[in-house]
Amino acid sequence: MRLNKYIVELGICSRRKADDLIASGNVSVNGKEAQLGYQLNDGDLLEIDSKEYKFCSELKQKFYIALYKPKSFVTSFEDDSKNLNELLIKENFIGTNEEYEQVKDLQLHYAGRLDKESSGLLLLTNDGDCSYKLTHPKYGSEKEYLVEVKKELDTKAIKQLQEGVEIKPEDNGESVITNPCFVEKIDTRILRIILTQGFKRQIRLMLKAVNNEVLELKRIRIGNIALKEYKIFFKQLKNNPYTNMIILDQLNEYQCCLIDKPSI
Repeated sequence: MRLNKYIVELGICSRRKADDLIASGNVSVNGKEAQLGYQLNDGDLLEIDSKEYKFCSELKQKFYIALYKPKSFVTSFEDDSKNLNELLIKENFIGTNEEYEQVKDLQLHYAGRLDKESSGLLLLTNDGDCSYKLTHPKYGSEKEYLVEVKKELDTKAIKQLQEGVEIKPEDNGESVITNPCFVEKIDTRILRIILTQGFKRQIRLMLKAVNNEVLELKRIRIGNIALKEYKIFFKQLKNNPYTNMIILDQLNEYQCCLIDKPSI
């Protein structure tokens, strides 16, 4: 397999950005700086941005895990704080012992992180291509949230959020205008927001841009995967029929389970 294709399958980045990563000298194979066009062989040891991977050409079974992340956990497998490794344990797994043994040691990617103070649905998978398509804005995969805000929003503020507001996703970085999105007020201070982007802390920054603040943020849907307790919201929108919805009817905080591959 070509090196750049494998980087894509790991869910690290797109094919074009994989080539840039290789050209920049941030990828090594068996201790030597990798070259564009390199063909991987079984057993090759890769280091990509200081992380190690071992290539195997055998077709691996793809697994998809839904996880309900509670507040105070970071979306990471390596952070020193409370992380996903503490959640992906047998006690939290809904399924058979055999299923858990299949997935407990997988090298998993997360399809869109949740910040430490947010809760709700995470998708974990060893299918890097699927993970990439669920998170890259060009594929338009939706992420749906319920958001409690500090102050009630007026019609003007909601329209601003719907049409796009200026945010700065990175400290000392450039400002961007968010894409148009779905925003609905479902109670005095409760919003339903659907995004196809995924900037760091995007919803919190969007609310800050209209002089408000997020008190609670919960993700209730990724693509066609949804939490059953919020099923009332999964009605058809004009451009989204929500076909083949996977409804998770058991998933509570800390729990995780195998699911079918999400449609993209």
